[in-house]
Amino acid sequence: MKKCYADKTLKVSKEDFEKPEFLSINLDCNENVEEDKKKENLDDFEF
Repeated sequence: MKKCYADKTLKVSKEDFEKPEFLSINLDCNENVEEDKKKENLDDFEF
């Protein structure tokens, strides 16, 4: 990463960035745990 910061042609910033309004993925780990609890238990199925 240090090489990326040093390469000025990449224009990589260490500054804070504005949070996007919408993300297509969930970044809230606590919410993911709740969603996992709602999913069907695979042990219920006979394979």
